[in-house]
Amino acid sequence: MRKFIIPLLVLLFSGCQGLLQVKPEMEISGYPTETVNAEGGTYRFTIKTTHSWTATVSAPWIELDCTSGDAGTAELTLLIFSNDYHEERSSEIQFFCEDLSEVISIRQMQDDYMELTTDNATFDSDGGELVIDAMANFDYEIIIEDGAKDWIVPQTTRSLNSESHHFLVSANTATSGREGKIYLKGAQQERTFTVSQSAFVPRINIEQTEYYLASYDHSLRIEVDSNCEIDVHCISDWIHELDNHDGFYDFRIRNNDECKDREGIIIFTSTAHNLKVMVHVFQEGDKPYINILHADFNLPATENTFKVNVDSNVEIQILLEDYWIELIDQKNIYQYTFKVQENNTEYERITHIGFINNEYNIREWLTVRQEYIKQFTPSQEVYTTDYLSKKMTIDYHSTSSFNVRTNAEWIEINNSIVRGNSKLYLSLQENKENTAREAVIEVYDAEHRFQFSVIQNGKTSNGGDIDDMEHIEW
Repeated sequence: MRKFIIPLLVLLFSGCQGLLQVKPEMEISGYPTETVNAEGGTYRFTIKTTHSWTATVSAPWIELDCTSGDAGTAELTLLIFSNDYHEERSSEIQFFCEDLSEVISIRQMQDDYMELTTDNATFDSDGGELVIDAMANFDYEIIIEDGAKDWIVPQTTRSLNSESHHFLVSANTATSGREGKIYLKGAQQERTFTVSQSAFVPRINIEQTEYYLASYDHSLRIEVDSNCEIDVHCISDWIHELDNHDGFYDFRIRNNDECKDREGIIIFTSTAHNLKVMVHVFQEGDKPYINILHADFNLPATENTFKVNVDSNVEIQILLEDYWIELIDQKNIYQYTFKVQENNTEYERITHIGFINNEYNIREWLTVRQEYIKQFTPSQEVYTTDYLSKKMTIDYHSTSSFNVRTNAEWIEINNSIVRGNSKLYLSLQENKENTAREAVIEVYDAEHRFQFSVIQNGKTSNGGDIDDMEHIEW
């Protein structure tokens, strides 16, 4: 009987073990749940499981002394390396037990830093704007030391991260220099910025002290660098102060009507500090001139007058070249009236009028052209010929070239009118009628008309008067 007791007990024990299998469980406690500081460090925590476990670390800056174990309770050591970077970082450790998993998160603060582009600034006695460029990854406040608060005035509030901080440095009116400090203070770090300012030295600085101007009106602006009260005196009455602002002084320089150059002086003074700066203004004289506004006149042949307008700054003498033109009126030096006689010649005539100033050797001329009277004069007003005449020649004198035409179909004109003494040739048809007939010959251009008549007798002319002739419409 004893031979069968042990195998039966083994069989019974195996069956009970299957019925009493343990449920997987995992509990992790004591690990750092707050953000770890930048220095890092060593941390201990506990893992308790009912089965074997494993762990996975996902960042090189985290080390775990043991990454696996059997069921039970184990104490683990977590090593977090220091963070040398300027940004916060985070990672995870994942634990596995059978079909269970649990993740713990590790966060580490950044390494604090602050950078300034410079840690000092120097100002002259005028002061000015101060800008401090700072870059930091932590909160900080700006503190001006007590002795400098009255002359270093912040224009912006405290800031985070990258920022430009603006301050106003007041003018130093004392005869000694001064120094102030500005602190940028965080919980762990602090930077100091030093402001130096020189002593007050009164000044009137004018870069340009000579101006050369043309004769006409000018607006003159003078830039003055000064740190004291200034009085301005214009020695010359042709220089007038208009306005001043932000170191700029504006003046009006009047036109120099005279022909000579002139010099004016503007004085900038500070009586309190016994300072004086002189600015010299040189202005050219108005160049002597005579300008004839219209210097070419074309006049008709008839008697007439014309006006000449002149712009000048000198006295003028009039010089006439010919007898047929004369000065009849003058209004100061600006307007002259001339009279021209009728041109009875047969030619256009030209003359010149001189406007002269001998003191400055100025001579200006204008040209006057006058047309001639255009005239056509035949040797007679009426020409008579017999009914068989085939040709007729008209002697004439003409002062110009003209066109010629007739109202009669029985006359043909063979040439045109030319200037001088010449002849006009006509071709006539035979008059087969018993009564005389008349034609009108017209000599013309765009502006002139001259006429004469040609009478051709009939076959049986009765010697009656002109009213017996056939009338021909023009």
